[in-house]
Amino acid sequence: MAVPILSRAFITLGCFVLASSAIYMFNDVIDADKDKLHPNKKYRPVASGRLGKKLALTVALILAAGAIFASSAISVAMVFVLLSYLLLMLVYAFFLREIILLDVFCISAGFIIRVVAGAVAIGVPMSPWLYVCMGFGSLYIALSKRMGELMSDNGNGHDGRKLLEFYTQELLSSMLTIVLSATLIAYCLYTFIADNLPSNNSMMLTIPFVVYGMLRYLYLVRIEGKGERPEIIIVKDIPILLCVGMWFFVSATVLYLYR
Repeated sequence: MAVPILSRAFITLGCFVLASSAIYMFNDVIDADKDKLHPNKKYRPVASGRLGKKLALTVALILAAGAIFASSAISVAMVFVLLSYLLLMLVYAFFLREIILLDVFCISAGFIIRVVAGAVAIGVPMSPWLYVCMGFGSLYIALSKRMGELMSDNGNGHDGRKLLEFYTQELLSSMLTIVLSATLIAYCLYTFIADNLPSNNSMMLTIPFVVYGMLRYLYLVRIEGKGERPEIIIVKDIPILLCVGMWFFVSATVLYLYR
């Protein structure tokens, strides 16, 4: 029996919530000893001792198995996409996160896989430009996170990660400038030449919101030092929330009127 598109979308969302939770819990077990030395991460359940390592690993395995099982209700392709995500994150946890540049590229690839999963779930081909925008955008957030970690560490070794010894604020600042420019250029091109957008180029009306949002994010990272926790920025910064809301409204209006 075919699963309705809306149900497929929600199931996919649930699958990746479970998979991401499993990976986060697994990482907490691996990083428990290092997290105990961090001023903020030491309060995490495993690092603080409120959750035992064996129990955390058991829960992580159950969550991952549940995600794989649920993805099978959509399609075999979705199972492979989810397994690819889990495998990538495990390789990241054990190896890639300690290799400069590959660590942030791996994080970016994880976001791209999520976009692929969305396309598979609803059965609609995505514009290649959307993958490019997502890749650069997620790379921008990953680099911002490294910048935030470096700024909060201040050379005191709180984070306990050797990787930060290879990054400098000057290097990350240059990388952020390059990736920010690439992201904005890619998005502008997407609004003009993507095949699945209105031919009158009206999607260009959303460009100011993307520019503002990314510059606002850069301000929060470089000036206010909030880059270490991007999830907090995205859900608590009022200007960014308003910007995202306006972007959705204008995008939906344009697509409704002209597509």
